Amino acid sequence: MPSPEVTITVKELQILFNIFDFFEITYPLVDDFHLLDVSVDDNDYRIKVHTPDFKVFDTEFPGYADEFPAFHEFKECFLSSGCIKYDNVNDFERLYKNFKDRNKRIYFSPDTNILYHEFLSSSFLKQEKIPIAATVNAEIIDAMNFKYDTRMIDAIYRLAKINQDLVRPMYNRRVKKSRKAAYFAMREKKRLVPIEVAEVNGQPVNYAQKDLFIIKELQKFMSDSNVDVVLLTADRAVLDLCSITNLECFVFNVPARIETRNCSASSIQELIFGLATLFGFIKLDPVIIFGEFSNKNNLDELRLQFKNDKMHAQFMKDLRICRRLMDLKKTMPTKEMDF
Repeated sequence: MPSPEVTITVKELQILFNIFDFFEITYPLVDDFHLLDVSVDDNDYRIKVHTPDFKVFDTEFPGYADEFPAFHEFKECFLSSGCIKYDNVNDFERLYKNFKDRNKRIYFSPDTNILYHEFLSSSFLKQEKIPIAATVNAEIIDAMNFKYDTRMIDAIYRLAKINQDLVRPMYNRRVKKSRKAAYFAMREKKRLVPIEVAEVNGQPVNYAQKDLFIIKELQKFMSDSNVDVVLLTADRAVLDLCSITNLECFVFNVPARIETRNCSASSIQELIFGLATLFGFIKLDPVIIFGEFSNKNNLDELRLQFKNDKMHAQFMKDLRICRRLMDLKKTMPTKEMDF
């Protein structure tokens, strides 16, 4: 008999969390690939981060390691969820006031990596109009629709030593770089108030030239609109290009480590969502969480597969109650119903 499944939103993950006082997150295609532990700590959640050997995928899945978890992406999930922050985010907050004190209108424009890190929607810039360079937009769109073919799925299926049943459903679903573009960068863009910045003549012939085209597009936008722009990036190499071309730039420093810390419920929801979508699926104790699956209708959806019937019954009861309450709140938007 197939394991019971249900499709939920990111925020409905909280119903699953409420079942546990403590849970483990693992990657289910490799034995004992333990990513982190989460425990309830008063009103927050305490994270204990494990440091598995991500190089295991080079040996377990030779030729396909790029489709599997990597440490820098693991860290980016913490960053995009708000569980960790850029090392110098306080410096940017101080500089922001100086930028805004100018007589000329000033905008802040993200490089592609800033959109992947979902920094803007969680900061004081959320309500501002955000110019997005045509090259940044094109990079995201171009990456979104690469899918697994039969050859790749068959190869990964043969190499997987455990939980092979999780591999076949990934056929014709997005590969990792496309999941990253769709569920991080595009999802972030939908939360913002974007200004589409027009492209300039020509096309970047390689990845290194993309940064130069982003700068050219922002410079033209500045000239045409009589405004100032600060390019936000996490790539220090961009700073040199900006210095040469006289475009202002702020470089965010990505932390070298993931420090154990307390996180809010909403940050844990975003962290689990990020891990599930970037890695395709993860295991939360006896529950498989799929970030990529058939009939996925919006960017915020996840699918839960339960390996424990009692837990499934409890979750579905709580989910039905929660959804009924939320429906009731929509029909009776009074202060008394503000739950």
